[in-house]
Amino acid sequence: MSRSLSRRSFLALGAAATTSSLVAACAPSAPGPAPAAAPRRGGSLILGASADPLTLDPGAITDEASQQSAQLVFESLVRYTSERKVEPSLAESWTVNDRDWTFKLRKGVVFHDGSPFNAAAVKAHFDRIAAEKLFSQSNWAPYIVRIDVVDEGTVRFVTKDPDPFFLSRLVSTSASIESPDSVKKYGKDVMRNPVGTGPFRFGEWVKDDRIVVTRSETYWGQKAYLDKVTVRPLPDLQARSIAVESGDVHMAIGLTADVRDRLKASPNVTVVETTGLFNTFVGMNVLKKPFDDIRVRQALNHAIDKQAIVKNTYQGAAVELPGHVMQGVPGYAQTPAYAYDPPKAKQLLAAAGYANGFTTTLLSSTFYAKDTELISYLQQQYAAVGVTVKILQLEWTAYLQQLRLDPRNSPVEMWRDSRGSGDASFGILRTYGCDFFRPNGGNTNGYCNPSLDAIAKQGGSTVDQAKSDELLAQAQRLLTQEAPSVWLFVPNAIVAHSKKVRDPLLIRGGTFTPTERTWIE
Repeated sequence: MSRSLSRRSFLALGAAATTSSLVAACAPSAPGPAPAAAPRRGGSLILGASADPLTLDPGAITDEASQQSAQLVFESLVRYTSERKVEPSLAESWTVNDRDWTFKLRKGVVFHDGSPFNAAAVKAHFDRIAAEKLFSQSNWAPYIVRIDVVDEGTVRFVTKDPDPFFLSRLVSTSASIESPDSVKKYGKDVMRNPVGTGPFRFGEWVKDDRIVVTRSETYWGQKAYLDKVTVRPLPDLQARSIAVESGDVHMAIGLTADVRDRLKASPNVTVVETTGLFNTFVGMNVLKKPFDDIRVRQALNHAIDKQAIVKNTYQGAAVELPGHVMQGVPGYAQTPAYAYDPPKAKQLLAAAGYANGFTTTLLSSTFYAKDTELISYLQQQYAAVGVTVKILQLEWTAYLQQLRLDPRNSPVEMWRDSRGSGDASFGILRTYGCDFFRPNGGNTNGYCNPSLDAIAKQGGSTVDQAKSDELLAQAQRLLTQEAPSVWLFVPNAIVAHSKKVRDPLLIRGGTFTPTERTWIE
């Protein structure tokens, strides 16, 4: 499968971003439908989210709910379009020279507190992540040597190796720039007092009830049409779907096929469904018995009928996942999947000394839709090969606290997990790399294979695309064979909004958000 952005595309994108608008402006117009209604300024939009945020500090965000609200307030140097293409944001353009990435910043941009956005603010953001050891330090420490303030409007990143995936990393929430003055003013409380440069400025956060943002009149781009956006946490799937159907909220995210068809039949609702970019898998702590035996891990992969899960539990609204890296991610390679083979699973367990099976505990949360049905199915499938799985289901915050523990002393044995990834190299290393053990990285498994690390790192720093593709394919095959996780599927992103809502932005992977261009009829 081709990459979303090739190496050449990455290096040429700065120039392309400048010329594409000119090409579009000069192209002849083709006959089309009648003009749509003109955008209307004003109005308040309510978004139904699946959980309350944990933090609004971009460098510390680890969950989708926090990202959903933070992206209304903050911006990065670059951003994704709805087609998942990188385009300029706080940076107007950039150039690449081997390991040096030089960004020209937009002029006249100010933070919501009135302080100027400049190169010093960009450097201060990444320096703070490192100094305070925020969660996202593992996103940057392995890749960035230093950041130079060339002048007020120019910032240069020096990477450890040539990095063709660097732009995709800069799209992430952890690269969103906060006001340095807000950090000085609020200290640790900056997590509840976000100050960015985005089209909306923070208003209030009433825990477990609402987050309110209002239009920023100092925004550098087009001023938002909406006066206000309110994000309401509605953890219950049915309540969230009924709220958008009844008009109590204008948008609802994190929906499933259970409510999709009913909402499609509603005359007042538009349903959007696309392939997601968050995988679903079961992790195993390979530092604990019996998961330290590769035969046990492979057996647990063979014991699961993923096709049946997709068909019955998710009603076809998911794609089977053969390995950790998902289709659509730069560097993805098709790898052999574990066939559903209970006899093979029993054989492997017996060979590992577990002919009579074993008992383990699987950690789950109340956050993910369909988890009750999914976990029940996994229990049944594992029981069929002699493995007894006890379920420990925690509310979202407590669940995340357990997963953030160092795997070398964590009580967690198995758990339900989900990850997104900007590229194959980063996705592999962040989740399974030797240098990424929790709490400073994303490795909850305790898995460490220096050979895998070396291959994935080399693949992620090789500008020759053919060579990089082969290295990353090799890394994915090795990881799948080692089986530190049971990879299941990628659920579709299903979102719904009132037909009165125009121009919300849907990022492939399920991030569904109002922007400055969103308006209500």
